Amino acid sequence: PLISYSNGAGMALDFDGTDDYVDCGSDASLLGMSEFTLEAWVKPEANDVHRVIISNLGLYASSGGYQLYTNGNSSTFGAMFRDQNYTDQGINGTTIFTPGEWYHLASTFIWDGNGTTQRFYVNGIEENSHYFDGLQMNYDNVSPLYIGSNMDGVPPGGPELVREFYGNIEEVRIWNIARSEIEIQGQMDQSIS
Repeated sequence: PLISYSNGAGMALDFDGTDDYVDCGSDASLLGMSEFTLEAWVKPEANDVHRVIISNLGLYASSGGYQLYTNGNSSTFGAMFRDQNYTDQGINGTTIFTPGEWYHLASTFIWDGNGTTQRFYVNGIEENSHYFDGLQMNYDNVSPLYIGSNMDGVPPGGPELVREFYGNIEEVRIWNIARSEIEIQGQMDQSIS
């Protein structure tokens, strides 16, 4: 269901944390990018476990992809990519989130031919960055892009690890460039039409 709120464009999807997700398909434009930005407005309702906001990660140890998530262990947000060795790489922000509050998240990834630079932003402010020397994004066998869930071997509602997002997600954006902090801040409160 859609709900109204005061950030972004004013409408959001409501996820129940059990079996709600959006399957965005497998468009080729979401693959093969040497640099890109993931963005979304989120209002998590729980800080209990790892919950997925955006993901196209396929099966672990045999596929690539990327993911934006809440980290329940530390009540932070983070993003990751799977490298050419099928190993998850990523960073978390430093903001300790409060369930029931809105946050704008963005993470950028740039492959420079020798390694990947990742930056993570909360509410338009860079909170963390890391250079992954010698590691690059892997797009092998990725799953379709999902909002609110992952498909890396844990089915929606699976008992092993609950990954389904509980709360609201709005204004999901995937850019084929690594946006700057100024660019993120300049458009995070605007709807893209």
